[in-house]
Amino acid sequence: MLLALAISISSGKTLKQFAKKYPKVHAIKTAFLREAKSYQIDTSLIPQYYQLLNRSYDVPKELLEFVDETLVDYKPKN
Repeated sequence: MLLALAISISSGKTLKQFAKKYPKVHAIKTAFLREAKSYQIDTSLIPQYYQLLNRSYDVPKELLEFVDETLVDYKPKN
């Protein structure tokens, strides 16, 4: 679940960056921003999902690093 949330957040940010590259082409900019908005998600449950995360499972460390880096602003404060 955390990986899916991280992918969604990362995709939305990337699409917003693409929109900034086309400030004068309104149709392209609007399309990117509309698509980025579709990736907006409810982030309120992320801290609870982190509490359930068992890092002892055999998961590639790169995936865990991606999740941690992408969701750094949503991690529970310990």
